[in-house]
Amino acid sequence: MNKSEDEALTQKEFAKRVGWRPAYISQLKKRGRLVMTEDGRKVLYHASLERIRATRDPSTVTPHKPSGEPAPEAAEILSRPVSPEEIEPAAAGTTIDYQSARAKREHYNAELARMEYERAAGRLVEIDLVREVILNATTTLRTHLEQMAERLAPRVLDAENEEQVRSVVLEEVELAMGDLQATFRKHALRQPESATETKNRKTAIGGMD
Repeated sequence: MNKSEDEALTQKEFAKRVGWRPAYISQLKKRGRLVMTEDGRKVLYHASLERIRATRDPSTVTPHKPSGEPAPEAAEILSRPVSPEEIEPAAAGTTIDYQSARAKREHYNAELARMEYERAAGRLVEIDLVREVILNATTTLRTHLEQMAERLAPRVLDAENEEQVRSVVLEEVELAMGDLQATFRKHALRQPESATETKNRKTAIGGMD
């Protein structure tokens, strides 16, 4: 049946025909699960019944519970099972179909679990922690290098030969490397927060805005 042959009803009339409350019909419209006339003022009866059926949550065995007595035709259409070929996403820009939403939710939950496992196993580190470690390490090395000339000058002057100069310089380099290694070791012992803790912290911060 094409749109020109379909029956156009007001939302209130459609609600009465299918036995649902008007408020639920408004929800269906917002979710793009109704087929409206071109002016958007009326509901196309048969086309909307088919779309509601095709966009129903596959995990729901029965359709939305009626608050009144539905017309026999509406009850029959809505009670039909939905084949995979008939599953239809809702109108663009409103909401996505249930199967796609569930697949994405399961994918993200699996990714979250994987990230938490890899953090626990020490294979995954927060990028903010990496940045902090690198910043502290470069600051430590810069400070040591800036002070190196002042420490080396008198020792090099007191050196009697090239071998002693080389030894003094190597000591300073080893000292700088030791400080750098200590900085990395200090931050490596820190326990990074889990993905759940990160999510909760960001949610809490967002709630303060």
